[in-house]
Amino acid sequence: MQEAVVFESAAEEIPMYVYADENAKLRMAAAAIKEEIDPPPFGTATVLRLHSPRILIQQAQAVASALNWHGILMIEFIRDQKDGQWKVIEINGRPWLFFDFFRRAGLDFAHLLVKDLNGGLPEPDAIQTPRSFSLEPGYVHVDLGYAMKRAFDGNPADIETLRTWLQTITGSLSKNFYEGQDEGPAQLEWEELGKRWGLKPEAIGELVLEHCASY
Repeated sequence: MQEAVVFESAAEEIPMYVYADENAKLRMAAAAIKEEIDPPPFGTATVLRLHSPRILIQQAQAVASALNWHGILMIEFIRDQKDGQWKVIEINGRPWLFFDFFRRAGLDFAHLLVKDLNGGLPEPDAIQTPRSFSLEPGYVHVDLGYAMKRAFDGNPADIETLRTWLQTITGSLSKNFYEGQDEGPAQLEWEELGKRWGLKPEAIGELVLEHCASY
């Protein structure tokens, strides 16, 4: 049974994504703001904005140390409206959905894990955090299927409608599932969404490549 923690805004629910070495010392850390989730109010993040982790680095390190954790870890914090304190409401010791999103911002958690498994971590230094330019105006992960569901709710299911909805989100949108050296996963997503909404996959792809950021 978990206590319901009351918070006021999306900026007061911050998941921290970290990597701790064999001594439970943080080596890499990212934070994000879940601007939209599906289904509400406790679903998966569908619009996720990169955020500076420095506000909660010490708290995240305290959690990793208390658990004597080694490896990847997601810690979800909420600022409790009752006392203004950050509370831990969830911990996940498994890979999350946003590995590649963070890689694009300079934090390759998967590569760090492989290096660690092969005994290749360097001596402890400053914690790796997102590059400063990735925070302003901000990299944003947008789930394309969710974007279509929102954009086409009561509106024509066409590319211009989707483009208009995507333009409501400020910042640099991530090319989800798209990698120039391996376009297969992105193309499969475009084909599936095309079938669902009666759109041409190539038109979806053109919009994604036109509207979303290259890092």
